[in-house]
Amino acid sequence: MTATDAPILTLRIFGDALEPAEVTSLLGHEPTRSFAKGDRNVGAGGREYAPRRTGMWCLEANGHTQDAETRVLNLLAKLPDDLHIWKTLAAKFELILSAGLFMEESNEEFRLSSGLIDALGRRGIAVNLDIYAPTDEDARSK
Repeated sequence: MTATDAPILTLRIFGDALEPAEVTSLLGHEPTRSFAKGDRNVGAGGREYAPRRTGMWCLEANGHTQDAETRVLNLLAKLPDDLHIWKTLAAKFELILSAGLFMEESNEEFRLSSGLIDALGRRGIAVNLDIYAPTDEDARSK
């Protein structure tokens, strides 16, 4: 497996003034998960944490059998092409494509084409890579 086999890819929009219904209306798509600043923060086990410190709207790029490029393109295809909408969002909020990369070996490759990087850039979407390298313990368990 390489880092590109099963990255976790999520479009995340953050902001203190973010109202999830407003972002959903602008993008015409329901989020995978969303909340507003100050909303209750309850973990999976029912434990309650401090209220949300900022608002978030996120949409996961599904399809772990597809390569990362295809998954991101499919995610963007679900959302409007209208750059005015994206500029409105980018002026108010932080837009990030988050990629969690889980490596089995060192020196694995993750690549996005220049066309996809351009499409993200025109929408004001930054790319954040979280790279998880194998540990010595991982190597010993094989």
